[in-house]
Amino acid sequence: MPDTLSGIAASPGLGVGPAFVVRPPDLGFETRGGQDPVAERVRLNAALAASRAEIEHVRERVRAHLGDEEAAIFDAHLLLLADPELETAIEAGLRDGLNAEAALVGASDTFIAMFERLEDAYLRERAADLSDVRNRVLAHLLGRPPADLAALSAPAVIVAHDLAPSDTAQLDRSLVRGIVTAVGGRTSHSAIMARALGIPAVVGVGEALSTVPSGAVLLVDGDAGRVTVNPDAGEV
Repeated sequence: MPDTLSGIAASPGLGVGPAFVVRPPDLGFETRGGQDPVAERVRLNAALAASRAEIEHVRERVRAHLGDEEAAIFDAHLLLLADPELETAIEAGLRDGLNAEAALVGASDTFIAMFERLEDAYLRERAADLSDVRNRVLAHLLGRPPADLAALSAPAVIVAHDLAPSDTAQLDRSLVRGIVTAVGGRTSHSAIMARALGIPAVVGVGEALSTVPSGAVLLVDGDAGRVTVNPDAGEV
């Protein structure tokens, strides 16, 4: 019998295809003290500038293909990138002699935790947006670029622990048959992007998703919130 995974119906429709499992880059780093705040500030500024340019590029791509409403998601990312309270917290870490990576993560994790404690589901999802921005900057500091989902060359179902809105915006809807993630909800920006792209999506499947191997055939039911692993011919 095929396995069936249950999650949250995030974007309607049916899709079937081989699993393309997204492995996030390793963003681990060593926390170091006694660093030169000026030198670390220079490193951080370069990473922020590169991140800003990338977000602006994604925003304009989304505006051209989907419209202003969807592109506004990335206006929010740019605002997070320049948030004065976050900047103050990062600067405090740099003055304490932390390396830029530790100052960035320490400050942003505090704000992410604040979002996650909010009662409003929509506002809680903004923790994922800040995490996306933080990880982008961190990847530039570490010189470890994220997976390029725009390079997908064959039809597939995207499988990931989570997808950042910027990841979803890169997807070629002529190739992506569905999206399945372990975490997330209907109000996450990734779910909003999936609906705008017309890609069936099921999110919040949980840790059971980690057992799905790359290449396994998946049937994604974005209306019922179900994912069938290796469905039989009748189900397909």
